[in-house]
Amino acid sequence: MKQNKIHNFLPIAIAVLLPGINFLSHNTDWPIASYDSLLRWIWSSVVLYILWYVLLWTSKLRSKYKWLWVTAATLAIVAIVYALFAVMVFRIPQTVRYQLIIKILFAAALQLIIQYSLRASDNIGRLKVEKEQAITEIYKLQLQELRTRVDPHFLFNSLNTLRSMVHLKDPKSEPFILHLSQLYRQMLKLKEQATVTLRDEMEVVNAYVFLMQQRSGTGLQFSQNINDAYWNDHIPTMSVQTIVENCFKHNRTSVAEPLHIEITADANNEIIIRNNLLPKISVVEKSGYGIQNIQKNYMLLKIADGIHFEETDRQFEVKLKLISDECINHRG
Repeated sequence: MKQNKIHNFLPIAIAVLLPGINFLSHNTDWPIASYDSLLRWIWSSVVLYILWYVLLWTSKLRSKYKWLWVTAATLAIVAIVYALFAVMVFRIPQTVRYQLIIKILFAAALQLIIQYSLRASDNIGRLKVEKEQAITEIYKLQLQELRTRVDPHFLFNSLNTLRSMVHLKDPKSEPFILHLSQLYRQMLKLKEQATVTLRDEMEVVNAYVFLMQQRSGTGLQFSQNINDAYWNDHIPTMSVQTIVENCFKHNRTSVAEPLHIEITADANNEIIIRNNLLPKISVVEKSGYGIQNIQKNYMLLKIADGIHFEETDRQFEVKLKLISDECINHRG
């Protein structure tokens, strides 16, 4: 919109200002108070305005003879202006008629330079936008993959756990199936959304943690303390789930040394996920894939510093910035 305004305003400004500059440099020959001066200014502005769009049209022609057309159009306007104004209307003296030709050619060259600069600037802007769009699409593909991804071992282990529970006629078998179904149903439901409410996100997390508790028993201790005021705030889809999943990926669980996972919300409108560090004996490579994708999600949402994490000898902590419902509606 801003570029269109500039493109519409610029030919008018040039058409009005160039004759004015000419007047200032020849004010003794062209008195400002005369009717003839005003008339010349108006006609000069009209000619320059027409010249702008003739040059704009011919310079955009998709032809190998484009510049020949530009030259021909310029010369045609010079001839018309010379015939009408220098000879028939204003009857400019013979000694200065050649100056009229030079001024029109100079104006044409200046307009062509300005038009070329505008097109070059527009092309640079368009390429930047296309580059940003391409990067955005790449991020979206990665984030969509992240949202639909749960550790492939998770489903396999969950089904094995379920098989054992059914075999032992464990009364928690049915709740286990319901939570497993709920987890994947929510993931399918939310996978196309950039953000979800904290309430929806925690439904996925709670279903996931319930399944993990059935496998780990007292080796997992989970708690959450979130004020009701935050439930309708938004958060990047599957962000808390990803952090919780990483807790199990990088830490062991045992009755002797339980894994503690705590989720809280603070006054800074942040969700905090903490866990004690119980590194697995087998080395698990830290790819940072999940955290990187959460960072990219915040970038797509134009939110700076959306995620912070800190690791000590005993604890790993991640803070995720909550997004108010008003901000989501404003972006929409």
